[in-house]
Amino acid sequence: MATTDTSYQSQTKSVLHVAGSDPTGYLGRLTPSEQETLDEFRKQLDSANPGHGQTDRDLLRYLRAREFKLDKSLPMIQKTLQWRSEMKPSETPLETIREFYDRGETLPAGKDLRGRPVVWTFNKHHNPEMADLAVQNHLYLFERLIKEMPEGEETIVSVFDLTGYTMANKDDKWRKNIINAFQNHYPERMGMFIIINPPPIFGVIWWMIRMLMPKRTTQKFEFIKGTPEQVKEKLLELFPEDSIPQHLGGTQQMTPQKWIEQQLGPAPPTADRPWAPENMDTKKKGWLSGWAKYWSRTPSNENMEGDADKAQAISN
Repeated sequence: MATTDTSYQSQTKSVLHVAGSDPTGYLGRLTPSEQETLDEFRKQLDSANPGHGQTDRDLLRYLRAREFKLDKSLPMIQKTLQWRSEMKPSETPLETIREFYDRGETLPAGKDLRGRPVVWTFNKHHNPEMADLAVQNHLYLFERLIKEMPEGEETIVSVFDLTGYTMANKDDKWRKNIINAFQNHYPERMGMFIIINPPPIFGVIWWMIRMLMPKRTTQKFEFIKGTPEQVKEKLLELFPEDSIPQHLGGTQQMTPQKWIEQQLGPAPPTADRPWAPENMDTKKKGWLSGWAKYWSRTPSNENMEGDADKAQAISN
């Protein structure tokens, strides 16, 4: 079995079943009190935001995220509706984030043993100068995978492979903004987080991440560390072999480069890739700067209010 650092707790069997394991709070498993709260939630949202397009399953995610407290769930979903109207995360042109696939940073492919879609991120390829666009890339993937989910499934699995990760890849801005986005606007969407081969520095980063997240979320994390054989053995407890990338010991045929070629065709020469960092003109940099300013004024999740800035200060 894979070894785990003393800072982390291995919980493979439990982490696979955290999401959806609660006895109540889901469609078909509501107590009379929960059903009454859901009905009132829909009534108030329909009145305040007609045409919002949210299903009962959507509303229940916000209710579970706020322990069925309507006075907290309603403002939360209204802020998300405003955020979606302004940010339009589902409308990101794939061409603008192609760079993350050409460089091998992100791969949306495969499923875990529960059948949930998986996003693999290979952090050694991350460039902190592209932090804002990296957030947009992950939101694009979330939106896409949510649309492609089978009926009845609500959650996504994220795997972060930190093999080869160095301080040159460390990106506090990306980390803070992606956590804010997931916590505030995609509640109850994360089924499992897998961190592979975290370096020693990640112990500090994990301490900060835990400070920003409720216990319900941190219970969905699994850390895998060891030799290639040990990592493969542990991954096979969570994923079918054909979902695991080949460099991690699996038989997954897809790579980031193959995936993006299927979507957009062969990669253009570097000189013709306008979103590559070295080629971004003033207009594109200005657009990204404006997008970043939006994040700077996005309110933190109530569980994280104030803590995100503290964590950022600690990490600098």
